[in-house]
Amino acid sequence: MKVYLDTTVVSVQIFGGFSERERGRYSDVQMLFARIDGGEIDAVVSFYVLQELSALCAELADGAELETFVREVLLEILR
Repeated sequence: MKVYLDTTVVSVQIFGGFSERERGRYSDVQMLFARIDGGEIDAVVSFYVLQELSALCAELADGAELETFVREVLLEILR
């Protein structure tokens, strides 16, 4: 099975552990990513998801740490 991960799912995986608002969805998203990591499910993201995550990072980090922050977030998604 192949699933498309949109920005809302990916952002919950990356930031949901730190977000009171996303706490309810975080465990479900973690289970999905565990299945992806385990090879049960193939996942794809679009270039647009990566752009939207970059924009979200820009809202959360300042210029000095933004490049490192974006790189770490993208590495987490693409590992």
